[in-house]
Amino acid sequence: MKIMSAVKAEPLAFITLLITSAVSNILMLTGSVFMLQVYDRVLVSRSIPTLVSLTLIVAALFAVYGVVEAVRSRIAQGLADVVEDHLRARAHERSALSLSPFAERADRTATSDLAAVRGFIGGPAALAILDLPWVPFYLWIVFAINVSLGWIAVAGAVVITSILVLTQLTTDRGNNINAADQRKSSELASTIVNNWRSIRSMGMSQAMADRWAQADLETQESRRKSVGRTTTFTTTSKTVRMFLQSLILAVGAYLVIEGDMSSGLMLASSVVTSRALAPIEQTVGTWKSTSLARAAWHRVREWPQAGSKERQVVLPVDRSSIAVRSITAGPLRGGVPILRGIDFEVHSGEAVAVIGPSGSGKSITLNSIVGAWSLLSGEVLFDGSPLAHYTENQRAELVGYLPQQVELLEGTISENISRFDPTATSDDIIAAARYADVHDLIKTFPDGYETQIGPSGLSLSGGQRQRIGLARAMFRMPFCIVLDEPNSSLDQSGEQALSIALAAAKENGSIVLLVSHRTSILNHVDKVLILKEGRMQFFGNKEDAFPENNGIVSLNRRVAAEVA
Repeated sequence: MKIMSAVKAEPLAFITLLITSAVSNILMLTGSVFMLQVYDRVLVSRSIPTLVSLTLIVAALFAVYGVVEAVRSRIAQGLADVVEDHLRARAHERSALSLSPFAERADRTATSDLAAVRGFIGGPAALAILDLPWVPFYLWIVFAINVSLGWIAVAGAVVITSILVLTQLTTDRGNNINAADQRKSSELASTIVNNWRSIRSMGMSQAMADRWAQADLETQESRRKSVGRTTTFTTTSKTVRMFLQSLILAVGAYLVIEGDMSSGLMLASSVVTSRALAPIEQTVGTWKSTSLARAAWHRVREWPQAGSKERQVVLPVDRSSIAVRSITAGPLRGGVPILRGIDFEVHSGEAVAVIGPSGSGKSITLNSIVGAWSLLSGEVLFDGSPLAHYTENQRAELVGYLPQQVELLEGTISENISRFDPTATSDDIIAAARYADVHDLIKTFPDGYETQIGPSGLSLSGGQRQRIGLARAMFRMPFCIVLDEPNSSLDQSGEQALSIALAAAKENGSIVLLVSHRTSILNHVDKVLILKEGRMQFFGNKEDAFPENNGIVSLNRRVAAEVA
């Protein structure tokens, strides 16, 4: 179990947490003992020095209690940090895998699952559970004071524990429904934001707003029911505890009247009973977060072990060939594969156009090659080795990628072009910008290469984003440059810049793999990969793609018909 292995990595901290919990619970008796001494000794003897001495002792004990509680809380937070550090890299890796629309839902919530587990370990819910084993200790003290009061306290503990069980049985399903409704509402809102241009231009704004409002209402309703159930049980447990405390006082008062108990013991038994039931009540009050953390815990336990971040042996990068060996790709679990048996090999300095009808698997083929889509079978070999066998730094040297939807990250233009590499030099960045013919454009921006882009920065047009994305893909001229619809938003000058960039890449020995619906791009490629319904129909020289036609003009016409 990964979480327990993370905790075992800090055994001293875990043992210290148990010790501080024990000391804290023992010190919680200070108030009861003080009350007993005041009523049964000070008031009887009417001794001021005794009262002052007891008060000073109690003040010191409560000061120690405060320090112990602070230490206990800090240790719990420290253990939570250990767990988070132990699993953070794997959570981020799982979240990155979830960028695929076919990824499992659990992958999409990897980081939030880790946050839920961390919040539980470092929060009050875990401390309340650590206090639960001390409930019998407090009940034993009540029994020691008076058997009748002990049985009343036990009855109260049974009632509140029953409430805890009912809370689990009735709220878990509601919490799951609410979580599903929240995901649905968030995904719908994200879809609306990402497609706002189409929605607004086609007069769909009100319809989408109404749909989102309905989804939000469903989320609020499920949240209201979930919170309502939890609040009901929490209030009930609190009411039972308060009544039980009063009942203990009433029975204790009767025993005092009968001469079977002192007034100090009566008050002390009431306070100890309240303390005995407090951990159970706190567990009920924090049950929602505990339930969510438990579900997240189960998902985290199913994560496969993360591999070594960096391999011990650094493979050489020969920049000679990329071989795609019978790859099949699709949903990770179940479903029909989207790609079946794609098999080809490309060599240094070659450019390949991947063409085919919509839905034939062109983009997934590119994503599979650069590791952005998991394979069901087969392999992709860079210089004879899978991409995963290279170090992170080597992968940056091997792959440049321009996706179909270019998304630049919040930061400066230079940071985006350099892929946020702190070792990037100005020459590296400017060279990449010149390859994409975007250097002169960047110079016109308010702060040049240091212009901020993103949510709070400069708003770029589709063509500008695409050209900066192309510069990012060509940063330090990687071995494999993958371009998915690189000219979809480019004007004539952008097309010319793309042609220059492709020529420069080939001249530098890079392999270029690209998808484009504009047949003019075929003038700059050496080979063609034709896909249909996820299967490879042809791979070879572009002149041989359609042997019954001669010349690039005829090929362009046939490809245009094939793609349509």
